[in-house]
Amino acid sequence: MLRIVVTTASLLLLSIVAEAQIRSVYTSLDDNHCKTMKPVSDSLGVYRYNKMCGGIGGYRLALDEDKDRQLIAIVAPSGKTSDAGFGPDAYNSLGKTAEWRVRNRKPIALIIRIDEKNESGGEIAHSGLAVSKITPSATCLVATVSYSKNWRAQARKLADSSASKPCLPYMGFWKISKPLF
Repeated sequence: MLRIVVTTASLLLLSIVAEAQIRSVYTSLDDNHCKTMKPVSDSLGVYRYNKMCGGIGGYRLALDEDKDRQLIAIVAPSGKTSDAGFGPDAYNSLGKTAEWRVRNRKPIALIIRIDEKNESGGEIAHSGLAVSKITPSATCLVATVSYSKNWRAQARKLADSSASKPCLPYMGFWKISKPLF
């Protein structure tokens, strides 16, 4: 009998510890996995976001694409959108997959690859990962990680501790003269 109680208690403790661990859940950003929709307005009242992609915990990703750039926003279960990148002038394209960092089935952060093309619009000049925190009080960009051998591990570490990090200043609508990464 004691053996059953100890075994049950151990399994319960292990399941609680496993549930509290942070894990990754991925969302594809390609056309086959995102739904085309009528544009919705962002927090500034500008109509954009013509694609909606899945997510986790009631959160989704809204995309706006044209020939020169892509925008991405995190859409909360309430419908509120928060820019997950740098704004429309800061980057040209997104990676094909978004990585949600999740604790207890709730997203705590989002990691997205962002590429800047050179001035002629051809080759990619800079690549990096944008890390956005997701908390009840704020959803915003908190860090960027430049391309390197271990950039994904660095981004995950930043994402996992992002709740205590301040939001970076919003950089949308301003042309950036130096690389972001």
